[in-house]
Amino acid sequence: AAARRLRAAIGVGLLSDGEKLPREADLAKQLGVTAFSLREALGTLRNEGLIVTRVGKNGGSYVERPPTGESMAGEELVRLSATELRDLGDWRAALTTYAARLATRRAPESTGDLLAGYVEEMVAADSSAGARRALGRFQVELSAGAQSMRLTRAELAAHEEFDWLVQVLLHDEHQRQAVATRMLAIAAAVTAGDELSAWQAGEQLVSYQVTELMRTRLL
Repeated sequence: AAARRLRAAIGVGLLSDGEKLPREADLAKQLGVTAFSLREALGTLRNEGLIVTRVGKNGGSYVERPPTGESMAGEELVRLSATELRDLGDWRAALTTYAARLATRRAPESTGDLLAGYVEEMVAADSSAGARRALGRFQVELSAGAQSMRLTRAELAAHEEFDWLVQVLLHDEHQRQAVATRMLAIAAAVTAGDELSAWQAGEQLVSYQVTELMRTRLL
């Protein structure tokens, strides 16, 4: 889990080329893992060429010339078993559907307007990177509309472990449009204050993503 989260952070650019990682004790605390698990994860990423460890005055672990996020996401998708991918999808669906339901109760119009704006960004995107940013902002805004700090924290973790995989799909214009259509259904349902429709639209978005990721990993 620690290796996956660090790999995702590098893949989406949260950790950039040449950036020094926090001290192991601090990083283990941030990731919620033991020091032993973190050292194993760092060893895995070191073997993959994603980090390099230096000694001396400026010693520590540094990000080392990461490949493109889409490439890394594709490699991670192949590593995951079908069961692991389905489990990640179940988690993402639980967060998306409940956040959408709460947003319809607590901040429907303001949240719906912001969500619609991110759908427009998705439609206008001409690359997987731009589409990924629009999707990420959409999901964060949806959880913010739910007005739950715990959901928002969980949302950030879901972005690291599931959403970054979706960029594998977003290089294709048809896929971007299909995702945007399902995002728009969520935005419309939230604006209308329709809890059931918001829940169903959230479920349909994630179901589509998981189905297409399953298909892609088999190609």
